[in-house]
Amino acid sequence: MKRQFALLSILFCVSLLVCLAVFILRPVWRGMDTLKWILPPAAALIGAYIVVRKGVNPYLAWLPPALALIAAGFIASMGIAPKGGLMLLCAFTGLVGAAAGDVYNKRKVRK
Repeated sequence: MKRQFALLSILFCVSLLVCLAVFILRPVWRGMDTLKWILPPAAALIGAYIVVRKGVNPYLAWLPPALALIAAGFIASMGIAPKGGLMLLCAFTGLVGAAAGDVYNKRKVRK
């Protein structure tokens, strides 16, 4: 239980750092506006996959990246929430990553 909480906390912190970097650097470089649709979902996909492979319940692994995106949006813009579509994309890619990790774990056990 403690190990799962620690892994989920690490996933939340890494996702929060990626999202904060995207939101804070967005006014500096216009390419970051495009990267905000690529980096947080990719971090959610890869992070959820890795955490599920380490033994975390897949139903819990998709949630921290989406919550980190919301928290980063509030921190970077001082109270304005990010777009809903970006949060849903991040949640969906986290769900896909968690499902992929779960399928890989089940196939590994079967062989």
